[in-house]
Amino acid sequence: MVPTCWWRALGYLAPGHEKGRRLINTRSSQVVAQLRQEIFDGTFPPASPLREVPLADRYGVSRRTLREALLVLNEQGLVVHRHNTGAVVRSFDADDIEDLYKVRRMLECEGAKNAASADDELLRGVERAFLSLEKAAEQGIGSVDLAQADMAFHGAVIALSASPRTDEFYERVGSQMTYAITLLQHREEAFAVPSTSLVAEHRAILDAVVNRDVYASQRLILEHIATHEATLTALVSSTSRQSRRGRTTSEAGSLAGDSTGPAFLTTT
Repeated sequence: MVPTCWWRALGYLAPGHEKGRRLINTRSSQVVAQLRQEIFDGTFPPASPLREVPLADRYGVSRRTLREALLVLNEQGLVVHRHNTGAVVRSFDADDIEDLYKVRRMLECEGAKNAASADDELLRGVERAFLSLEKAAEQGIGSVDLAQADMAFHGAVIALSASPRTDEFYERVGSQMTYAITLLQHREEAFAVPSTSLVAEHRAILDAVVNRDVYASQRLILEHIATHEATLTALVSSTSRQSRRGRTTSEAGSLAGDSTGPAFLTTT
């Protein structure tokens, strides 16, 4: 059976799975989905305070419901809780990017190793994920949908391991990677890889996987990761230098997201 994970819905949580290990009600699940999407699209920039009262008013829910949603997003690595400050949107630095890609190498190469013996339905899952990525690429390199579809494709490769616990672990990594990619692409479009090139890279990985060529699958995955890790690390390092020269605060408004400037990364 194909495991049902967030990437199976190509970036959107399947009913009941947005809760992770935490049992939350339907309304909280909806707030999780709404707030996560607004974090991804830059409405709530990195390091923005997520104050309970204005956010509860924004989504028309109780503070308890909003608090549950923030706890779920904390588990997904998109929100951090700071003593005496409360919840804030996560920021990334170069070390974070390096660590995320280190985890991806391990998980994706393990998934590719299982391509030779994987169930046919799991291989079809990789094909479906690629078709969705190809469609999302039509929106351009900076779209949130493309970043989500990108991570969904890699999640489908990881799912070849047929390990529910590995899939669950990737939910957290995939959410953080989606967020980092959208932030970086919004911050500096000039460094972003053209969507046509991105599609071609994933098509090559797909071909190797469906042909059950383990060596080619792992080689292409490692090449893909190396290229994009270098790009993302360069961008976050550049942003950090700009931040030190003169950081624009995102806390001017009473509600995170009042800032209308581009999304940015900060060091934590």
